[in-house]
Amino acid sequence: MDVSPAEVYAAGHIPGAINLQRSDLANPWDPVPSELLTVSQMERLFSRLGIQNGAALYIYSQTAYDATRLWWTLTHYGIGPVHVLNGNLQTWKDLGYAISQEIPNLVPSDFNLDPLKFQTRINTSTSQLRSSLSGNIQLVDTRSAAEFSGQILTAPAARRGRIPGAVNIDWREHLDKAGRFQSVDELRALYLQKGIREEIPIIVYCHSGFQSSLNYFVLTQILGYGNVSNYDPSWVAWSRDLSLPIECDYSRFTIGSVLYDLRSEESTLDTAPYIREGRTYLPLRSIALAMGIRERDIFWDGGDGTVTLTKGDQTVQLVLGQKMLRI
Repeated sequence: MDVSPAEVYAAGHIPGAINLQRSDLANPWDPVPSELLTVSQMERLFSRLGIQNGAALYIYSQTAYDATRLWWTLTHYGIGPVHVLNGNLQTWKDLGYAISQEIPNLVPSDFNLDPLKFQTRINTSTSQLRSSLSGNIQLVDTRSAAEFSGQILTAPAARRGRIPGAVNIDWREHLDKAGRFQSVDELRALYLQKGIREEIPIIVYCHSGFQSSLNYFVLTQILGYGNVSNYDPSWVAWSRDLSLPIECDYSRFTIGSVLYDLRSEESTLDTAPYIREGRTYLPLRSIALAMGIRERDIFWDGGDGTVTLTKGDQTVQLVLGQKMLRI
C-alpha cells in the first residue's frame, strides 16, 4: 500500500502496490480535519481497494508519517498483520529492487471490521486528555519547535502554543537523511534526554494526529513502550476550545486594540498599538505599565537594538525589526 500523492505513485511504485491518498484516511464529515475514519468509512474504503479480511498488508509512503498514520488506523481497528517499510521508495530503489508504473486492477471486496479486535485505548479523546492533565502522564508534542513555542500559527488551529506540560520531540528527529528510522539506541536516547520515561503513560499529539502517529509507532514498535496513546484530535481541536488551557512563549498584539495576549493570558494596555506613516508603534511604557514593570527596570541595548523589561524572574525582550515579542 503506497500512501503517496497520486502523481508520485504514477511516476513509479513498488510492483503490485495500490495507492491511497492522505485524504482517504481522514473523516471528511468531522469538524476537526484529519480525524479517524468511522467504522463504515473504513469498511467502504478497504472494500473499494479490494482488501481481503486477514490479508497481510505492507505500507510505505513518500512522507514517513503517512505510512505510520495508516498503520495506526489499522491497528486501532484491529486489522493485521501490518508492516511498515523502513524508508521510502528511494530506499527500495537504492537496494536495487524494481519499480513499476503499472496500475493494479482493483476488484472490490466485502471487507468487514471485527469490533472485538478494536484497540480503542490507543486513541485519546479531548475529554480524556483534559481529565488526565492533573494526573501522572507525559505529553509529547511532535510538531516543529516554532509551532510548539507559539512563534507560528498553522491553520486551521485557533491559538498559538501547546498543551500545558508537553515536551517537544519533532517527528523528523526519528529519521536519518535517507528517511529511515534512527537506531534503537539513538531513539531511546532522544526520549530520555527529554525526560520521557517508559513506566509513565505517554500521550503524543501533533497538529491533526498524523505526524504524531510516527512518534507512536517508534515508541511502541521500535522501543517497545507499552502505555502509549495518540491524541488524534491534536492541537487543532485543543486550540479551538477556548475553555482549555494552553502555554505559549510569545505574545500577540492587535493594531488598534488595547487587549493583548501575554503568554496566552489576556491583558490590557493603556495605549493601543498604532500605525503612523506606514510603521507600527507600541509604546514601551504601555507594555511596562500593563505588566506592572517600573521604568527603571527597562533596559536599552543600542548595540543589538534590544529592549529588555524585567519583573522578578520574568523577562521580556523586544528586538527592533522583529514581528514577535519573546517572553
